[in-house]
Amino acid sequence: MHHLEAPDKVEFERLYQQSVLKRSEVFIKLHEFYIIINKELHHESIELEWLIEEFAKNEFYKALHLKINHALKSLVMINFYESKIKSDENWMNDHFKVFPEYDKDDFGPKLWFDYFSDNFFIQISSSFDLIGHILNNLLRLKHLKPDFESVINCLNQKSINKMYGKRTSLLFKTIKKKVENQITSDPDFKKFKIIRNDAIHNLTYSYPFNKTFHIIDENNKIIESSVTPTYIKATERIEIINSLSNLFIKTLDIFITDLTFNQK
Repeated sequence: MHHLEAPDKVEFERLYQQSVLKRSEVFIKLHEFYIIINKELHHESIELEWLIEEFAKNEFYKALHLKINHALKSLVMINFYESKIKSDENWMNDHFKVFPEYDKDDFGPKLWFDYFSDNFFIQISSSFDLIGHILNNLLRLKHLKPDFESVINCLNQKSINKMYGKRTSLLFKTIKKKVENQITSDPDFKKFKIIRNDAIHNLTYSYPFNKTFHIIDENNKIIESSVTPTYIKATERIEIINSLSNLFIKTLDIFITDLTFNQK
């Protein structure tokens, strides 16, 4: 295995400061998000159930902070290895040989680049889902396995009106529409969902693999199948990674802006 290279202290700081998440002051926004959403959904109670949920909420926030830390470290290493990897534009030739222009030593830096890009997708996915966990907890939506999208879909539940009143209920309905229009409908977010699912459950897009596609009829029966070599090139992955970083920041901004305006 090719040994791991790492930037020196000066280079690390430069790469860290230029990353999308750091430039957007993600940790400040995380803190603002947590403070303001707690202010909106504060509930005075000493009931055991509420105390347990208060404890869980704090644990979710600490986990979110940690996940973004991991994502930032991966961003630094992705940017570090970006200049060290050989072009993967020609990732398969007519004889189905992968990376035909690569020599043996070219694979080491690429494998580390792939490792950190895969890790970023996992960490940012967990970060989105932890926002879902926090909302699920505070709004008491009672999802047993909440993910980001499923919780956003439930922000119009009648239980929110019952527990927090009409003003808060209308606020979260507005937030729901904004997130759906600006975040989850974004092409890069949709592509990211496929990448995440395949990376965790199937095969990773950081190395060419043969993906099976099915055409299904109205009765949900497979009528045709095909196999296609699939791969996402490094330049495209970097574009998706930067886009997802911006979408995560934008998600926090939607909550911070709308909740701040609502509390004036």
